[in-house]
Amino acid sequence: MTPIPYFDLYIPSKVADETIYFLLSEYLNALMILRLFLILRVVFNYSVYTDTYTKKLCQQYGFKTDMMFAFKSRLMN
Repeated sequence: MTPIPYFDLYIPSKVADETIYFLLSEYLNALMILRLFLILRVVFNYSVYTDTYTKKLCQQYGFKTDMMFAFKSRLMN
């Protein structure tokens, strides 16, 4: 989803008795950032570094298997 170039569609939003106008491209950019965040979260939460065997090994050595552990492991490889 990307905005159409030079197509400005204003969407009104009523906040505290005032009307604020947002561009459609701002909403689409927010959705793209959210989509990127969700994809990264899925990649790091459901990877080789977060399966049951890895969790068991990390528990034995006193590490937490969270998103940062998966990110650091991917950087090391």
